[in-house]
Amino acid sequence: MNITQKLSFIFLLLSFLSCQKKPTDLPLPEDKLVRVLMDLHLAEGAFHNLSTSSKDTLAFQYYDQVYQMHEVEKAQVDSCIAILNRRPEQYFEIYEKVKTNLEEEARELR
Repeated sequence: MNITQKLSFIFLLLSFLSCQKKPTDLPLPEDKLVRVLMDLHLAEGAFHNLSTSSKDTLAFQYYDQVYQMHEVEKAQVDSCIAILNRRPEQYFEIYEKVKTNLEEEARELR
């Protein structure tokens, strides 16, 4: 293989590798996303048994408080969920962390 063929091969290989789609990073760090999801689930549990008329209003207020508390935007969380819907393994791992953390908090409260 002469130098021209080697350079052509390397160029072709680099071109191929650069075209591969890289996974998009999540808009929020994973540990922060886990904490936000935990609090969203706790908020949901707080208004779950309320009547339908007040549930929607309270849900919006509770969710908004969670976003403010964690200093995130709803769009950031929605983007994370949209990305994770295309990555079921990572989605499962994150929700396992959410579940484990919620179970630990429940044990501490007993």
